[in-house]
Order: sequence, then C-alpha cells, then structure tokens
Amino acid sequence: MPHVSKLSFRAPVPTRSGPAEPASVTAPTGAPVKPAVADGFTGGHGHGSHGPVGRPAQAAVAFVSRFDAQLGLSADDLKQKLAHMASDPTHFLTAMPALFYQDVRGAFSSAASLRSTPAPTGLLVGDAHLGNLMSRPGPDDKTVWGWGDCDKSGRGPLEWDLDRLATDVVLTARTSKQSYSKGDERDLVDAVARGYTDTLREFAATGARPAGFLSRHETDGALQDFLENQKTESQAQFIDKRAPKGRLPHELEAGPMDEVAIRAAVASWASRLPEDAPVARPVKVLSTGVEPGSVGGSNSGLVKWLAVVAPANPKDPPVLLKFKQVLPSAPEVGSGDLSRSNAAQVVENANTLEGVRDPLLGYATIEGRSCLVQAERANVGILDPQSLHKKDLTSLAQAAGVALARSQLQSSTVTRAQVGAWLGDPSTDAAASDRLVAFARSYADQTEADTKALARR
Repeated sequence: MPHVSKLSFRAPVPTRSGPAEPASVTAPTGAPVKPAVADGFTGGHGHGSHGPVGRPAQAAVAFVSRFDAQLGLSADDLKQKLAHMASDPTHFLTAMPALFYQDVRGAFSSAASLRSTPAPTGLLVGDAHLGNLMSRPGPDDKTVWGWGDCDKSGRGPLEWDLDRLATDVVLTARTSKQSYSKGDERDLVDAVARGYTDTLREFAATGARPAGFLSRHETDGALQDFLENQKTESQAQFIDKRAPKGRLPHELEAGPMDEVAIRAAVASWASRLPEDAPVARPVKVLSTGVEPGSVGGSNSGLVKWLAVVAPANPKDPPVLLKFKQVLPSAPEVGSGDLSRSNAAQVVENANTLEGVRDPLLGYATIEGRSCLVQAERANVGILDPQSLHKKDLTSLAQAAGVALARSQLQSSTVTRAQVGAWLGDPSTDAAASDRLVAFARSYADQTEADTKALARR
C-alpha cells in the first residue's frame, strides 16, 4: 500500500471533557430509538454469530417505494430519481441512506460489527460517503476539507459511519474510470481503516480532540492540489453569478404565495441568529425564489426555496440563503416520514460534526416542512474520485477515514475510555480491518444487486 506521509495528524489540541455517553441510541427527544427492520428483510444475526449475510434485492425495491411514497414527489421527479438510482450502484447507495441503516440493524447487523467489544454510541455523520466530503471555509476563512452535508446525522454505534464509508469506497473503485482489482479494493478499505483507527488511537492515548476537518497542509496528492486550486472565486463574484444586484434570475423567482411563505421563513430564521451573523438588522429580503428538485443524492426531487438578504456591511455582497427540506435522521428514524424531520437538531449536529460554527446556519418551516437554512458560499467543492488513479484514491480514502474520526470526536460525549475499550490492543487492528473489508465487499455486492433489481422494476 502506498505510504501517505502527510496523514499522520499529530498536532495536539486541548482536550474538551464531557459527560459519559449513554449506552443506548437516543433520539433528539430523548425517546429510545427502536431498531426498525423493513418488511421482507431477512433477520439479522447477533454479534459474533454465524450465518448467511444479505437479503432479497426485491426487499430494497419495496423499501425504496415505501420511502419515496412519503415524500410527496411529483411523478416526473420520482421517475428521474429512480432512473438515477438504477443507473449506478454508487447512486443507489448515496440516495438511500435509510436503507443502509435498516440493513445494519437487520440482515447485516453481525457483519457490521467490527470488533469483539461493541462500538461506543455517538453522533454519526449519517451519510458518510466520498461525495459528502468537500472543501469549505474554515477558521480565518482558510479553505479546509471535511464533512459538509450532515443533514442525515444522528446517533448510533460509531462503526456504522465507517461501514458506510468503506462500502462507498469499494463501489467507487468498482465503478471507476480506472481499473481496480479485488486486491486494490482491500488496499483502499485498509487505508480508510488506518486513517480512522490511527486518529481514534491518538485520541485514546492523549485525550486531545483534533479539529473536525483537515487543513490543506495535512493532505497530499490530488486532494492537496484540489484544495490549493479551490479559492479562485470571491464571494462577490459567486453571488453576482447567482443573484446579480441581489436579484434571482427570472426563471427562479417565487410566485406570490411562495414569496409570502419564504419571507415568513426568513423572519423565523432571523429571529434565532447570533449577534455576529453578517446580515442587516432588521433583515431585508431582496429577492425570493424556488429551485426545482435536483437529481442525485438523498434529497433528490425535493424543492428548495431561496432568499437573497442584505448584508450587515453594505460593502459586502448580499447573502444567498437556501432552504433545504430535511429528511428524518437516517440512523435514528430510517424512513421518509417527514413529520419526524428535525432541522433544529440537524443544525446542532452540523455545528458539532463540521468543527466550525456557521453563524448563518439555521432552520425554519415552509409549507409545514422542516428546512435547514444555509448560506451559499463560493469555493465549496467536491473532488471527484471516479477518475483518480490508485495512489491518489488510496490517499483520499485514508484522509476520509481521518476526517470521519475527527468529526465523530467533536462530540464530547465520546470519551477516551469508551474509545480505548472499543479499540482494545493494537494487535486486533488487522482483524478489524479484515472485517471492514468483508462488510464493505458484501454490502457493495448487495447494493449492486439492489440497483439491478430497481432497474428491472
């Protein structure tokens, strides 16, 4: 395996202490989360038990149908979403995180357990895959790299995030423009496990919680080149392309009823802003709009609402806000029941997992739907892994493992003692990595079968 010299991450950071983590998975309301297994799924096997892993692919098609029926998508949006999911296993995996969590509670529960000791319960990214790792503004406006889409976050065993990320890495290799062997798949998953485990062991040894992201100098290869070339557009240039002179394009302009709803949502969002939020007070809405549902990702087909508001400093560009409908927490709820969406909890989770507090990140309700409110920013981008050669994809996989561990460690409820007890002796790491490889390959096989079944529906 290639040596990734710049992914050691030994810089000490002051330790934050916190209360002990509860043993059971708990919803934001405090109610225990009940393991939910989709109808038609084969039963799971307990930790350490033996038996076949998997379930009928048609059960996934039935799950997708039930999930999407709760979202209120138009017939055309639903058709496009299903066609996108059926076109590629990576699309299927990333579009349906709720199905993954049904499976790790059910048919894949034993395979998902990586060590002899149960993993600590903590805050999960929820939809851990390479496409959700992105460049974004960090401290002092410097570009950093980390998790930037945490709207599927929730609580669960830490290893579930790792299982999902490893599966995505295997599927990325299988669908890549490059040619990857089974041995290459193992090397890539080993790299994920190495980055993740080394970061957790450092925390267990020192108690120092690292930053929730990676800086440019902590990366190498294609990822470092990507980050070096990201900051090429000013915020003013970015906004001028999307909303010239503070006005959204005519084709996106909201109708009278939508405008009333958006203005009310802006007022609700603004009522919770911190004093340092860089928007004018009282908030002045310059333009409103509706963006059709895009194809791709777990929010495929869901309408987004837009608002342009005046900045606090008249010399700064306007602020473009996007109101994104939130689905229920994938690890905790695992369904498309929008009545269980909780954007307020997503804001709290994102501010924790991403390691950088965004004063403009907030929540509001539009047409009875819980929405995450985000300010659109320049130079937010994703490194496409599909065309990377093995050395760069291996480096990216290891960096992804580091980023995952760092985000999970932002929650003070994950303690040194818990992490140390879970990891055990370093001599067990190779066996844990083997189990992760086995899970990732098995669930990638399942996802490929599910994708084919959806295409035949």
